[in-house]
Amino acid sequence: MALSGRCCLFYNNSSNAFQSSIIPMVALSMGVIANVARFTRSEMIEVMGSEYIQLAEAKGISRRHLIFHHAIRNCLIPVITVLGPIIVGLMTGSMVIEKICAIPGLGSLLVKAIEVRDYNVILAVSFLYSVLYIVVMLIVDVAYGIIDPRIRLGKDEA
Repeated sequence: MALSGRCCLFYNNSSNAFQSSIIPMVALSMGVIANVARFTRSEMIEVMGSEYIQLAEAKGISRRHLIFHHAIRNCLIPVITVLGPIIVGLMTGSMVIEKICAIPGLGSLLVKAIEVRDYNVILAVSFLYSVLYIVVMLIVDVAYGIIDPRIRLGKDEA
C-alpha cells in the first residue's frame, strides 16, 4: 500500500478516514484529558473534605448518592471555568497538528497565510478564533446557571 504525501502514518484512502484521524485526535486530546482529570480530581478532593459533605455522610446518605448529587455539582463549576479556555486553546492549537499531518483546516490556512503574508486571511481567521472564544465563554457562563441554580441572572434581591 503506497503512502501519501502526508505523515508517514496516514494513508490517502478515503475509506481509512477514521484510521487516519486517530493519531491527530490522540495528539490533541491527551494533554487536555490529563489537565482536566487532574483539575477535577483536586476539586473533588477539596469538595469531599468540606463540612456539608461530612454532615451528609453523618446523616447516612450513601456514598454514590453523595458524590453524584452533591459533590459533582459543586465540583463542576471550577472545572467548567478551566475547560472553556482549554477548548478554545485546543481548537487554535490544532494548527500544529494540521501542519504536521497535512490535514486541510483552519489552522493550516492560517499558517499558510502567515507564510505568504496574506493579511486579510490572517485577520479573518484571527477574528473567527476571537468569535469562537467569545461564544465558548458565553456557553460557559450559561452552564454556570444550569449547574448551580444559585447563579441566575435577573433576580431582584429587593
